[in-house]
Amino acid sequence: MEKAVLEAINEEAHPFDGELLQNQEPKHFTDACQRPLIMLRWRMRQCHYCSTSFDITKEGRFYRCGGCIE
Repeated sequence: MEKAVLEAINEEAHPFDGELLQNQEPKHFTDACQRPLIMLRWRMRQCHYCSTSFDITKEGRFYRCGGCIE
């Protein structure tokens, strides 16, 4: 992993499991874009299309929940 990405991850207050930041509050696409280096490192996300919260380890792709990619 690139040094800049690791530095951005370390600046967050959320635990990191080596792949994803373990956030409790879902991250919306607009908020995630504020930190482009780690925008795909959030576990809990909010769908950009329907606003449903989802766990990326169980469903979805990028910032679309499982229902919006089918």
